Parts: sequence; C-alpha cells; structure tokens
Amino acid sequence: METHFYLTVLGGILASFIAIIIWEWYKQPDLEITTASDKNDNAFSAQHVANVTRAFYKLKVINLGSAPACNCKIQIRFTDPTLHTTIFELNGKWDFGPEPIIHIPVFTQLKNGNIVRHLEESPQGFLVPFSEVIDIQPDSAETFCILLKYDNEVSCWGFSAWGYIRSPNRDHRVPEWELNLSNVRAEVSINYSGSKSTTSTFQIENKGTEHDSVKINKIQPYLGTKKIYLRRIVRKYIRGLTTIIS
Repeated sequence: METHFYLTVLGGILASFIAIIIWEWYKQPDLEITTASDKNDNAFSAQHVANVTRAFYKLKVINLGSAPACNCKIQIRFTDPTLHTTIFELNGKWDFGPEPIIHIPVFTQLKNGNIVRHLEESPQGFLVPFSEVIDIQPDSAETFCILLKYDNEVSCWGFSAWGYIRSPNRDHRVPEWELNLSNVRAEVSINYSGSKSTTSTFQIENKGTEHDSVKINKIQPYLGTKKIYLRRIVRKYIRGLTTIIS
C-alpha cells in the first residue's frame, strides 16, 4: 500500500513536470518564412518612377507560435545553384520599418528673386538599424523585400536598407548586389528572441526583362520538416484544448 502511494506521488510529480515543459514549449514563438503571393498579398509591389516601372519582390514571415518573436532580423545569402558559390550576402529591411532617410529643407532663389522652399531626401546610415529589427506578434505576419527588378533590364538587384545609402543614383541599384543570372537561390534566415532562428531557401527565376518576370518559389527543406509540422500540429491541438477549457 505504501509503495503504491509513493508511486502515485512520483507519477503525479513526473506528470506535472512534463506538463510544465510542454506548456513552456507551447508558449514559444514559431516563425515560418514563405512567399507573399496568396490572395491577401502580392508577390511584388510595382512603382512607376522616371518613366520606368520597377517591382519590389517580397517574402512574408508568419508567427505561428503563442508568444511574440522579438528583435527579428533578416539575413539573406544569394548563391549560384550551379557553382554552389555565394554571390553576396546582406541584411534585409522590414516593410514596416522606417526608411533610413530624413527630409531637409532646401531653399532655391528663382530668376525673379523669389525664394522657394522644398524638401529633399537625405539618406542617413544611423537610421538603418531601426529598419532591420522588428517584433512579430502571434498569429500575425510581416513582409520584407528580397530583390528589385526594373523594366528593360536583364538583371535584378538585392534589396537592403543600405541600398538607400550605397546606391550611386539613389535608385536601390547597388553594383555589388547585381543578380545577372537566370536562376539564383536565396537562403533567408530570421534570427529572433535571443538565440532562436529559422531558415528557408528560395529558388529565384529571372525569366525576362520586364519588371514582373521574376518568379520566387520556396524549396521545402528536407531536414527537420516533419519535426516542424509535428510540433505545429501539437501546438494547434493544445491551443484548441486551452480554448475549450477557457
């Protein structure tokens, strides 16, 4: 009888310990990187400037977890899939983050002597970090631009907040970030909440010279995929139970 009592107590302690571990795991953020091309998002946003159209191609990060993902930062590595070499790397800019520019007043004197005032954009490097970090709340998503494509050009261009500073013509075309291949891979990593991170790889097909001629597809990672989806199924089940209980 006494042995049965101790086993019951030990079993209760062990069950409580397991429940605490599962609960703490359930409350963690869980980010997924995907293409922004469903019915609520556009794969790119087009902009008409200086008689030419350019497109900003975007990806989306969803927080499927139950806690905010804090201090999310984007790292992008473009590679040549044929040679298996790195073309270049850069940090991404969140769409929700501010542009690293300030507007300063400029005064111009006209021929008739009148002075007119207008605002001119001035890129500022110290503002770049503010556009590279963001918090993503549970059950919400944030987007970012991965590359830029101009009409009547073969190449597309990597996009970063530093493009505001480094682009010679202030058009986001940085010579070191030119992608002149028809097929490129982009390894995108999101670092968040201290030591956490998630990584996805995307195939980029540059099919022409039009601004809308780029196709981006996610290459589903093999290692860890089943584990990730199992974890999300369990999290969904626990969320359903907590909803019923509450």
